[in-house]
Amino acid sequence: MVNQIGSDSYCPKCGKRLVSQASYCANCGTRVFRNAQGQDTSDPYLGQVIENTFEVQSILGTGSMGIVYKAYNRAFNNFVALKVLRHDHLSDRVLMTRFQREAQAASSLEHPNIIRIFHFGRTHLNAPYIAMECLNGTELAVLIPKEFPLKQERVCSFMLQAARALGAAHQANIIHRDLKPANIVVVNENQQEVVKVLDFGIAKIADVEGEGLTKEGDICGTPAFMSPEQIIGRAVTPASDLFSLGSIMYYMLTCKLPFSGTSMADMAASIMTQDPTPPSRARIDTQVHPRI
Repeated sequence: MVNQIGSDSYCPKCGKRLVSQASYCANCGTRVFRNAQGQDTSDPYLGQVIENTFEVQSILGTGSMGIVYKAYNRAFNNFVALKVLRHDHLSDRVLMTRFQREAQAASSLEHPNIIRIFHFGRTHLNAPYIAMECLNGTELAVLIPKEFPLKQERVCSFMLQAARALGAAHQANIIHRDLKPANIVVVNENQQEVVKVLDFGIAKIADVEGEGLTKEGDICGTPAFMSPEQIIGRAVTPASDLFSLGSIMYYMLTCKLPFSGTSMADMAASIMTQDPTPPSRARIDTQVHPRI
């Protein structure tokens, strides 16, 4: 992760040489972080200890809002996943509050099919973070195309577990709003496949709306799995999550999206105006039972 050649150091993003001791790249504006030895590094947390508890070891994944790290938890002698808000979002009040809402929403839920949240706080660079269960599993986004066709009993098991997770969230007045195959992970526990629903990053907490966050008229979510009311910016309900879950089940059964489009606008129009081909007729090479 150190970007040095000889005595010179270089921007981790654009590759341009940095002015000595500079905090930002003069070419592209990327912030430059330095480790304890004064070396320039492209990541501010690798090798660091957050709040004297979490030893950050590696990057598990990156997203538009945050970076997820694998960290050793000194307090409980185990590993956790640390989700840290990206530093280019720290000045965005809406994203900051939305990230904190994720921690609030997910930490209030205790269910075997929902990822566990252990702690949330701020890093030494004032970025909010969430410490959560470190899952050793496979996202449905990876599992479905890799193992297709899936046995229909297996599909039903996955969907029942996800539905139970949503039931617990809806009982707590929490609506996920962004269900998609990448937010459902399958792990092996005691030789059983267990589904974990994660990423409540744009969850709506019913009756506790934050101005400018998930209010009516605000479109949030992943287009391919959005409900019609989300597409047109109307208020969401638990039924919105069930629509998304149904779209995921369709994808599991057919390895095809129920709605299609070459752009976000086309996809939205398809969801609003078209009925999907029944899964039992969507593919001729699989036998989906008509009852499903």
